[in-house]
Amino acid sequence: MALPGTDADTPGTTFAGGSNVAISAASAHQELSREVLRLIYSDDFQTMLAADAGWVPGNLDHASALEGHSAEAFQEAVAHSQLTPNTPSWGVADSAQLPLEIWTRIADGEDVEDIAADVDAQLEEILND
Repeated sequence: MALPGTDADTPGTTFAGGSNVAISAASAHQELSREVLRLIYSDDFQTMLAADAGWVPGNLDHASALEGHSAEAFQEAVAHSQLTPNTPSWGVADSAQLPLEIWTRIADGEDVEDIAADVDAQLEEILND
C-alpha cells in the first residue's frame, strides 16, 4: 500500500518490486534463466499475477488488473513507486530486513524520527561499504 507522504494530500514513495529477480552469473543455465525472466515479465504473466493472485506488479500497465478492496490503494502505491537503487549492495540492504525493523519499532512506540535516522545510518553504511 502507499506510504503516507509529507502532507495529507500526497502519498509517499515506495520501491517497486523485482529487485530480487536476477540471473546468477554462476548459473549453468543462462539462456533458460533468460527465458524464465521473459516469462515472468511478460504482459500475460504480470496481468495473471495481479488478477488471479492479487500480487502487486511494479508496473502501472498491469496494476489495473488488481481487484478487490485493496486494489485502489495498491494502484496508488505503484503510481508513486521508484526502482530500487542501482547498486550491488542493494541485495545486502534488502536482506537486512530494515522495513521489518521500522514497522516493529513503530509498533513498539519508538519515535519515528529517531527510527528514520537510525535506519538511514544503517542504509548509508551498507550501501557505501
